[in-house]
Amino acid sequence: MKMPLSNEILKEKAGSIFATSPSFEVSDKYAFIPTIEVVDMFRANSWYPVEAKESFVRLSKNKGYQKHLIRFRHISDFLSNDEEAVEIVLTNSHNRTSSFIIQAGVFRFICANGLVVANNLFEKISIRHIGFKEIEVKRAIERIVASIEKINERISLYKQIELSNDEQLSLARASKIIRFKPYQQIELDYLLRPHRKEDENNDLWRVFNRIQENVIRGGVKGKNIFTGRNFTSKPVKSIDSLISINEKLFDLTDKFASIKLSA
Repeated sequence: MKMPLSNEILKEKAGSIFATSPSFEVSDKYAFIPTIEVVDMFRANSWYPVEAKESFVRLSKNKGYQKHLIRFRHISDFLSNDEEAVEIVLTNSHNRTSSFIIQAGVFRFICANGLVVANNLFEKISIRHIGFKEIEVKRAIERIVASIEKINERISLYKQIELSNDEQLSLARASKIIRFKPYQQIELDYLLRPHRKEDENNDLWRVFNRIQENVIRGGVKGKNIFTGRNFTSKPVKSIDSLISINEKLFDLTDKFASIKLSA
C-alpha cells in the first residue's frame, strides 16, 4: 500500500515546494505563498500528498522557484479496494510562471497510471498569489469532492463501451497526433499494446489506459520520415507536457464515448 509522502520525501522529490521566498524577478505586487503551507491545508482536509515532482531548470536563478506538481489522495482511498481513485492535482511555482492550479485527476492502481481529468468533466481552478485566501483552497477541494461521483460514473460508462479493432485503431490514430509530430511514423499497435493481463480487455477505459501508458511512459518505436532514422519514444517528464497530453487524451476518450453512445 502506498503511503502519504512525508515532508522529508517531498523535499527530496521537489525542493521548490519548500521555498521560503519568491524569485527576485517577481514584482512587488506578488504575494508569496509557500506551497508547503497549501500542502498542509490539504492535509488538514484529509487529502495527503502521494506524488511530487518539479521542472528541470537550466538557469541557476530559477533553481528552487520552478514549477512543481503534487498529487493528493483522500485518506479513505488509501484503504480502498477500488480500481481507481479520484485525486487532486496541484501545480504552482514561485517565479511567476504559474499560479496555483488545482485539477481533478484519476489514479489507476493496477498500473500506477496518474491521469488528469478533462476540463469538460472538471474545469481546472486557478488561484492567484495576489489576494490569496485559505478559503479558496477549501472551496476548490469541496468542488472536486462534489465532482467525484460524476467522474466515477463517467469511468463506469467507459468500461461498458466495447471497441472493435477498427475503433481501437481510430482512437490510437487520434491519440498519436497528441504526442507525436506528423513526420514521426509509428505503428499504432505499439500504442495499443497491453503490459498486463488485466488490460487485455477491449472496453474504452482499458484501451484508453493502454494508450495513455504507452504515450506517457515511452518505448514506442517509430521512424522519422524525413531522416529515415528509427527512434524509440522517451518518457514524458515535463510537467506542462504531462498535464497537457493527459488532459487531451482524457478529453478525446470522453468525446469517443459520446460518439459511441449517440450511434
